Amino acid sequence: MPKKRVLRFSFPTQWGALKPAQQNTAVGSMILSTQFNSLTKFSKNGLLEPDLAVSWQVNSDFTIYTFDINTKRSFSDGSSLKASDFKASWEEGLKLESLSSNHSMMDTLYLVEGFENFEKTGVLSGVTVKSDSQLEVKFKKPFRLALDHLSGVRFAVTKKIDSEYIGTGQYQITKVLPDYIELIPNPHADEMPNYSKLEIHYIPYTKDMEALHANVIDVSMGHLFYNVPECEDVTKNLECLAGQETSHLVIPINGLNGRLFSDPKLRLALQYIVKTELQKDPSWKDFFIQGFELDQQVFLPIQAGRLPLEAVNETIDSGKQFVPLLQEVSQKTPITFYSTSPCTLIKNILIKNGIEIREYNQGDNGLTGIRIYNKTYDTDMMIMTLSIVHGDPDGIYHALGQTGAIASKMTMRDSVTELLEQGRGIVEVEGLDTHYKKVTKAILREVPFVHLGFTRRFFIFNKNRIKINDVILHRRGIDFNVFEKL
Repeated sequence: MPKKRVLRFSFPTQWGALKPAQQNTAVGSMILSTQFNSLTKFSKNGLLEPDLAVSWQVNSDFTIYTFDINTKRSFSDGSSLKASDFKASWEEGLKLESLSSNHSMMDTLYLVEGFENFEKTGVLSGVTVKSDSQLEVKFKKPFRLALDHLSGVRFAVTKKIDSEYIGTGQYQITKVLPDYIELIPNPHADEMPNYSKLEIHYIPYTKDMEALHANVIDVSMGHLFYNVPECEDVTKNLECLAGQETSHLVIPINGLNGRLFSDPKLRLALQYIVKTELQKDPSWKDFFIQGFELDQQVFLPIQAGRLPLEAVNETIDSGKQFVPLLQEVSQKTPITFYSTSPCTLIKNILIKNGIEIREYNQGDNGLTGIRIYNKTYDTDMMIMTLSIVHGDPDGIYHALGQTGAIASKMTMRDSVTELLEQGRGIVEVEGLDTHYKKVTKAILREVPFVHLGFTRRFFIFNKNRIKINDVILHRRGIDFNVFEKL
């Protein structure tokens, strides 16, 4: 067992569901990854590598994936891992209540053979247990990114003991309160963690600096909004670390029938107003965390699908002609805007441009916005972040695809979903850029959301108490063990 040392973290939003198959927040994913493992994982360098699958084979048309399972791994109750545990986990997970618009596992499992009959049979016929150590997954059409998606915690292996789920990870969750989670080492883990206990606190943005200075927490994680002035003051003994891009910062626009923005002209007008105002007012930097970058395009500069700036501006500028219409309509029916503190800048921009708004303000713990986005759809616009899941442009499917794990009915646009579905089946990498340029054009034209830019993974800690023992390179998740107490 590790020495009696405790590592304490805070997140500025709550974590939501703590069952892998229901995971629908980035914070929840990070916490669950300490307890549960998947077939594959991404290294700190961003390379796909074995996790619970020691190896795999893929057929020539990317429809059949065969995994060799590491049966030497154990659950936290000491029982050995078998290939059948994955099939049972996925089928059990699909039966859990969906907390998102779509089921959290659907963006991958909908392509598995037999999924269309699952409600009737309760069985995924395309997932076959060949032996205790071999699992086969058969897809209905080519799926080049199956290995990437199956690395996600939503597809982790679980075992149900009474009403609780256990995993094979380094830690096990032993206490869950609305604002606190406690984890202790899994005695049967493949590798013992460094700490005898992890504490996870929910502490709003406005109070985490106080908690750091009072030694209540060791590391503040998950900062996406707010410039932190103390990071500029070297006398505060704080280390502020901005890593890779981790999230899209967006303004989802409710295009459902009957809502104000069901008219695409009004969506284009809104996109134009936000873009032009941010470009001419450098004070926007005061509203966002260090490292945030403005960018109207949904794909990173390193990804396929980027358009020349002139083409982007041409589409966005086409909304200028519809601004008077948006002003007129909003005077009659004010735009409902789900509001948290980081929305101040966007609200000021709208008011400055003669747009009438009505604030929808029901708390700022992060879960209210998720409920609106996933279930109630009772606002015209809001501001939120969507995770960047990997370097392939198919990653945006989770947010805008027809069966995307975090897709919302608010932002569904037919031309976008059709193109994204086509993109999933492209096997030759050489064809990605041409196809996903079409996706970029469709997103700019249909405006499922106004894309503000990319936020970076951001950590704040007291450098007299904590150091980083490894380089944080990859944008998908974070190992809590990279932080070390001095």
